[in-house]
Amino acid sequence: MPQPYQVICVQPAIHPARDRKDVKANVQRIASVLEEMVFLQHRRQETRGMGKVRLIAFPEYGFSDWRKLARGLVNGLDVAVEIPGPEVEPLAIAAKQCGTYIAAQALEILPQFPNHYMNAAFIFGPNGDLVYKRHKLRHGLLTLYTSPNDILDRYMAEFGNGRSVGETVFPVADTDIGRLGMCVCHEVRTPEVARQLASNGAEVIIRPTIEPDLAGRDVLDRARAMENKVYWVVSNAGHSVEDRTTGDSGSSRIIGFRGEVIAESQVTDSTTWGTIDVDRLRASRGPSRLPLYAPAVFDYHQRPSLPPNMLGDEPPDRAKLEAEYVRLGLIPAVASN
Repeated sequence: MPQPYQVICVQPAIHPARDRKDVKANVQRIASVLEEMVFLQHRRQETRGMGKVRLIAFPEYGFSDWRKLARGLVNGLDVAVEIPGPEVEPLAIAAKQCGTYIAAQALEILPQFPNHYMNAAFIFGPNGDLVYKRHKLRHGLLTLYTSPNDILDRYMAEFGNGRSVGETVFPVADTDIGRLGMCVCHEVRTPEVARQLASNGAEVIIRPTIEPDLAGRDVLDRARAMENKVYWVVSNAGHSVEDRTTGDSGSSRIIGFRGEVIAESQVTDSTTWGTIDVDRLRASRGPSRLPLYAPAVFDYHQRPSLPPNMLGDEPPDRAKLEAEYVRLGLIPAVASN
């Protein structure tokens, strides 16, 4: 059984990237302090019975920012990287040096889908190997990454390997610190994401994000933890060093499986930590991980919504996507003057 361990949410200052060289510099800047951070945290807390640091979580867009992408000043393909690959290799090295799992997010290029980039959540293990990766759904027409749903048939042909769609798009890693899954940013507003991860076995769900403090998502975080009986780890960003007009930062939090807030940070560049006890979680769950469904009466998912396979081989086009979303009734038409 996993022993109780510490998780640290790193809430760093966000340096925007304009190319992959910038991404690697940002990764290296943060990775270089992790060994000292873990050493000091061990000295402070291990003697108090809190266990070793076994998991470190970083925010969404922690190595690139998103604002210039959303404004079209940076092309997502220019800051998207291979995972694993040279730009994120410092995290793999730090995971091995520290003997921890490191969870993070980056935009990813995949050779199977040229002209597309995806929003990837990933985890390096204590041996420095990649133990987890999944791709985020829906971009909200801001940063135009491609969702698995946008190219679903090709995505399943490439990554399905005989698994169901739910198992492929929402994987879970079985590790020595528990079964880990990841939910990214606004996916917390879609309860089915956490529910599918929990149904696939997740015990600890990590949510990298970059969002304003007091956005109401603290309530959603607690709800997702409680309704799925999982530990819920939210790593938010610190301030942006260039684009200070939009304050997407603050309030990383660690939430227990009963919805209780174990720890929460302030709106600043900081770290916060808490203890995860997977053995205690397993004892509390009993034989059934989730409430039973009655699929014969829940049919909302069959109603019109975002269809699969919306994108071809060409890069996503904002104007065309907006027009299609309007046609489908997913967003209102914007009146022109």
